[in-house]
Amino acid sequence: MSQEKGEKSMEEKMSRRFQCARTCCLALCTAIMFASMTTFILTADALHKFSYVTSLLGTNIFIYGIVVLLFISLFSLLITPAMIYALIKQNQSLFTMLTFTTLSIGSMGILAAILGFCLHVELTDESQRDWMGEGLRREYGHPQDYHVTNAWDRLQSEMKCCGVATEVEWISSDWYLGQVKYPRRRRPGSCCKSCADARDKICKNSFFESMSQSERRTCTLLSSLCPSFDSSEVNESVCTGNKLGPGEMPMDAFVHSEGCFPILETHLRFYSIILIVGGLLLAILLFSQTISAFVMNYSTDPLLYDAVNTVETSN
Repeated sequence: MSQEKGEKSMEEKMSRRFQCARTCCLALCTAIMFASMTTFILTADALHKFSYVTSLLGTNIFIYGIVVLLFISLFSLLITPAMIYALIKQNQSLFTMLTFTTLSIGSMGILAAILGFCLHVELTDESQRDWMGEGLRREYGHPQDYHVTNAWDRLQSEMKCCGVATEVEWISSDWYLGQVKYPRRRRPGSCCKSCADARDKICKNSFFESMSQSERRTCTLLSSLCPSFDSSEVNESVCTGNKLGPGEMPMDAFVHSEGCFPILETHLRFYSIILIVGGLLLAILLFSQTISAFVMNYSTDPLLYDAVNTVETSN
């Protein structure tokens, strides 16, 4: 009789532990799915917008980290629904197989975090700023370095900036010094402002009456050059330095005066944090899932349950 009670008590304990572990696994699966979805969206966006900057930075750490984290989040998104299905259907063999897969993927999360930390360190010691400056001076405009030229033009157009720290840096580049046609272009066309950008900068005050007289004159002149807010350039010849602009017009009405590295650095620091936090978070969640799976297996195996209980009792 006492033996039957003991067996019943053991079954009840095993059932309680199993239900607790199963609930924990379902909660972890849900957390993994949301974390993976968020990470996937962020990394896919980074890959789409900034994959070209590796040509400017002289390192592949950024792109490697983003690809690794994208791979982790994608596989986690694919595996997690299968794990939820295995839990609901109580398919222990499928769940165990998927658990070992998540263990492998979780270890890659640590790799993504390490790459994010390395990117953060490189941004701190300004080695990437130096590499960008060297690429601007020595590689831009060379036929064999067309990827650098395209990357610089895209960066300056999309980020609305010019040069590494300032647009003046272009006059010390091989691209400028190698020009044989005079007057030389002092900066690439990708540094030029569109009419929409210029009018937003110069005529930013919607109340025309509240502007000073000089601001009003400048805005009126700019409006004559740019009758509409569109992507056409204000005046490329003035922007690139081939001719002088109207005396009343400031140069920043034609040229993006802000340097590109501070803007790019802000984005890269953000993504280095995403790599560190996202990689560690997914690794912790996936490792926790493995531990919960072990507890579930332990709860459903009487021999393993007895062995663990014997060890606990002896201690």
